Amino acid sequence: MRVRRLLTLAVAASLLAACTSSEIDSTPTRTPRPTITSTAAPAPASTDTAAAPTTVAATPTPLEAVSGPTQTILTNVNTPTGIAPTPTTRALIPRPTPQPLDITNVLLIGVERDPTRDGGAIASLQVVYSGGRAPYRIYHDDTEQPENPFKVLTLCDGTIVHTIRLTSGDGQSVTKKYYLSPIKCPP
Repeated sequence: MRVRRLLTLAVAASLLAACTSSEIDSTPTRTPRPTITSTAAPAPASTDTAAAPTTVAATPTPLEAVSGPTQTILTNVNTPTGIAPTPTTRALIPRPTPQPLDITNVLLIGVERDPTRDGGAIASLQVVYSGGRAPYRIYHDDTEQPENPFKVLTLCDGTIVHTIRLTSGDGQSVTKKYYLSPIKCPP
């Protein structure tokens, strides 16, 4: 590392010695800044003496979304290496505030006979909810259900009294007891 630094200093000193004061321009050179270019469409041929309007097509700029805890920022990612970046306009897109999580209903959407149990039935239930933010998890009596609707065991002409707990991805949780009766089985 030390040899490299000494070599660099020696090359710089020899270049400086080779230049005379008349060869050095003391006026600073302005670094060019990248600009957005546009393409003008050719003006249509016309016999009128009035000037025809020119259509300008803007060059698309790739954008990348960067998520923050409360906002999403779009930034220009098309900065070439070695060129100072130009100021970029940032569009702030606020995340909507989630509404309070609520179980609005527990629906009995179907019943089938359970052939393995005398007088048994399998009920299909669907939890209707609002608010919160995905992902949602549904627990039926503390057992997580992989789908909504889901199935529970019951009896023909019986009653279903259980508890539903719903959690959302934003940390909210709500519990609701439900009651469905009578459970009518198909013939």
